[in-house]
Amino acid sequence: MGISLRRLRCRSMGYARSVHANHLARGPMIASLVVCALSVMLRVIASAESSTTAVIEQFSIGSGIEVRGYDDPPEQAGLHLAEAVAAGLRKRGWQAAVVGAGERPDAQFLITGRITKINGGSRSKRAILGMGTGHASFRAEGEVRGAGNRVVGTFGDERGSIGRVGYGGGSNEFVVGLCVDRVGDDIAEMIAKGRYEGGRPITQAEALPAPGSVTPSREDSPSRSAAERLRNLDSLRDQGLLTDKEYQEKRRQIIDGL
Repeated sequence: MGISLRRLRCRSMGYARSVHANHLARGPMIASLVVCALSVMLRVIASAESSTTAVIEQFSIGSGIEVRGYDDPPEQAGLHLAEAVAAGLRKRGWQAAVVGAGERPDAQFLITGRITKINGGSRSKRAILGMGTGHASFRAEGEVRGAGNRVVGTFGDERGSIGRVGYGGGSNEFVVGLCVDRVGDDIAEMIAKGRYEGGRPITQAEALPAPGSVTPSREDSPSRSAAERLRNLDSLRDQGLLTDKEYQEKRRQIIDGL
């Protein structure tokens, strides 16, 4: 038996009305999703444009440092701490990179510091007794410099291990490494919020440099060769601290000065 043309026409019209109703219902939902996606993109773009740049020097070893129960070279902890601070700042939306001691790339902030205490504690006490015995500890302090080499803040922080750590109490070097990570994140938190604790007082000379006494960055120092400055510029771009436009402008300045 066939179906009449009239019944087919009614069915097709009903389907069309259903499709039209679905489109009307989904319209506001689609528009809302588009608006949400655009707002997220705008926030990401704004965040990328307004991100703060910082470089962290490898932490040095303070004079008269207390080192106990720790067999790794202390300098290794200095690099570990610098990387922990950089990671903490990146986690908080900053652009941060680690540089070698004495380097001064073009960034808004330079973080320098020194390790003043490394104590690995006692692995046997941590493994057998627990209850906070045999704990390790680590301390560092330093400065944050801004425009004109002005000290904008000083910091100091110490962290210790808590309870049983790792299998058999964890090696002293492993437990100290955990303390280093915690100190690095504390320092990054201070820098990101601009609330410094535990550091020495800032002298007036450091806080208010004399007019015209702006210290040029090492990148612009005449004593550096053009080739070295170009290599440093390439490194900054590779680390994401310079945009392509800034990179080209700086490169042109160096070449024009030859």
